[in-house]
Amino acid sequence: MKSYIQIFHKTISTTFVYRSNLYMPILAYGVFVFLQFSLWSAVFALNQPEGTTLSQMMTYIFIGMMIRFLTTASPSEQLSLDIREGKIELMLIRPYNMFLFFFAKQLANIVVDFITKGLPLLTISLLFISSYIEIPYNPTNWLYFIFCCLNAILIAFCMDYIVGLMAFWIMETWQLRFLIQDIGNVFSGVFIPLWFFSDTFLWIANLLPYPYLYFFPINVLLGNVDQADFVPRALIGLSWSIGLFGVIMLMWHKCKSRIIIQGG
Repeated sequence: MKSYIQIFHKTISTTFVYRSNLYMPILAYGVFVFLQFSLWSAVFALNQPEGTTLSQMMTYIFIGMMIRFLTTASPSEQLSLDIREGKIELMLIRPYNMFLFFFAKQLANIVVDFITKGLPLLTISLLFISSYIEIPYNPTNWLYFIFCCLNAILIAFCMDYIVGLMAFWIMETWQLRFLIQDIGNVFSGVFIPLWFFSDTFLWIANLLPYPYLYFFPINVLLGNVDQADFVPRALIGLSWSIGLFGVIMLMWHKCKSRIIIQGG
């Protein structure tokens, strides 16, 4: 455990060496808040969707972006690079588990993202659109929401980790990574709530893990999911994280037989 804490601390320290990580998000998220508010204000001015207000929409977007800082997993880039360059054998002789190594780095990245991106987004939102953000304060919903966020972290990490392991079979994984991210942006409901889509689209989305990254946690916090419906939906989401972890174990079992150390 001490080794993983050191990895966590070192990742945070290394990231904060680059001071631009502290300043650039302020401008970026200022533009983001302005564009989102302008876009949805125009949409609601032309034709307000039934059952949804501008405040509800901006609250949904705000919560979704805060969750995004938790679920923007990134192990696949470094993992695939280590595999291509033959550095993966170093991971095998180190005194720690490779999965836990990357997960510790991911937790550190979450902390950094919240400080460098989440806090600027929170500050800008409170300064300019606080009257349009209505966060519920139901303790039970918050407890369920935290559980959903923790599960979302696991799902997102496992999906990206699987992409990294694909480097044992394909030379470049960035195309696959971006494809999965783009599909996720549509089916997760991070930018556009899934309730705006057709029943067929919702049926397809519910067959995938993406709604459990954003749409389900946000609706839990907003009180749109009653307790009777929460338990079965939460179990499905938990099944996705367990199932994806099982896929990782199976892939890694096969990957170890494909490791060939090149060079001299």
